[in-house]
Amino acid sequence: MVTNLPSRTVKGTRTYVRKVHDGSLFFYRRAVEGIRRLGTTRGPNNEMELDGAEHLMIPDPVRIGDSWAAEAGTGILERRIRPFEWKLFTPVTPVVRHDSIESVDDTVGVPAGQFERCLRIRSVGSARCDSKARAQGSDIRSEIIDGYAAGVGLIKTLQKEKSKSALLRPDEYLL
Repeated sequence: MVTNLPSRTVKGTRTYVRKVHDGSLFFYRRAVEGIRRLGTTRGPNNEMELDGAEHLMIPDPVRIGDSWAAEAGTGILERRIRPFEWKLFTPVTPVVRHDSIESVDDTVGVPAGQFERCLRIRSVGSARCDSKARAQGSDIRSEIIDGYAAGVGLIKTLQKEKSKSALLRPDEYLL
């Protein structure tokens, strides 16, 4: 579930806040070139962590075929820790993803209803897991499809992560 919260001022900037099912908050701002993500809150201290450089999420103007690169991280893979036992794959592997606008006229159905003329952005990337986890050296492919409704914001995300490694189980996450 995603909840778009009222805007607030963070570090002197009008910021738009999105809350997801696990309590994490995502902070966004409007810039000349589009909507940018400033940072997130995660973990027990619930303080905003800046993502390094701000990530462009939605360019302005929006044109089908436009693309850009951004760095993200894996987060839903599970890894085998013992035979027949899986555990959430905790080490986040940085992924350079390539985002592109695929549609400005999607129809998206979610529990809140049917939305017309939605924006669809696909993000695809791959990386090599270089952590000290047992999955070290595994190739990971990440794909995220986001749907945005005008006047509402993000209404649907489908995230998929895959690896050919027997140590990593592919996973899919629908938000």
